[in-house]
Amino acid sequence: MNKVKTLTSDADLFTAALLQYEVQIWGRTVDDVLVLLQENGLITKFSNNQIVVNGHRFVRDECVVRIEMPAEDVS
Repeated sequence: MNKVKTLTSDADLFTAALLQYEVQIWGRTVDDVLVLLQENGLITKFSNNQIVVNGHRFVRDECVVRIEMPAEDVS
């Protein structure tokens, strides 16, 4: 069974980029419902303001970055 981990810190994003983890990018609707914007992408660049996944730019404060991990790897 896989667990979902939300990546929030620079260290989390750097690790995901370095190890080429496939990430999911989620956004929120006006009703505060999460919607999937990008599935199974690789982080190619990130800064304090944005994340670039598969050539698409996302505003860091307006999205949620998640990865799926095997249950034994989640800490």
